[in-house]
Amino acid sequence: MAINIVMQHVKDVISNSSDPNSQLRLYVAFTLVDITKTNTTHPRADADIFSRNQQHNWETVVQIIGLRAQPILLEAASMTVIGVEDFGSAYSGQHKVWSFKFGIEHEGVYSLPNREFGILEQDFTGVPIITGLSETASFEDPIFYSEGSNKNIYFKSLQIE
Repeated sequence: MAINIVMQHVKDVISNSSDPNSQLRLYVAFTLVDITKTNTTHPRADADIFSRNQQHNWETVVQIIGLRAQPILLEAASMTVIGVEDFGSAYSGQHKVWSFKFGIEHEGVYSLPNREFGILEQDFTGVPIITGLSETASFEDPIFYSEGSNKNIYFKSLQIE
């Protein structure tokens, strides 16, 4: 329901804009890293450390996306168990996958020639993550990989209906 309200607002903003370059681009990110948004910012007990670490990973993702554009977060990360064929070959079978939708207003800000998300992928590569949370995949190193056999994050474009 809430996403429908946000999407309607997005459509209204786009249709009322006089700037042809201000069209919103929508994307979805998928990752094997636990990026659960918990809103835990001040852990008060040992049990809170786990949820704080999940929140740290979420904040890291938002900060990386925001390096080149001001993201309009449309949806907090959700988790589902699915096949991992779009991730690196180091992963097989079913794993927990977190995904979230976001939008930006600048066309091509994340792209390289022949790679729609080339710059965004470069920004993510090698950034540290916190592991040992709810993820089911094991990573060679506790970092984001955006390509190769260890790829643990990728992006797709969405169409505004």
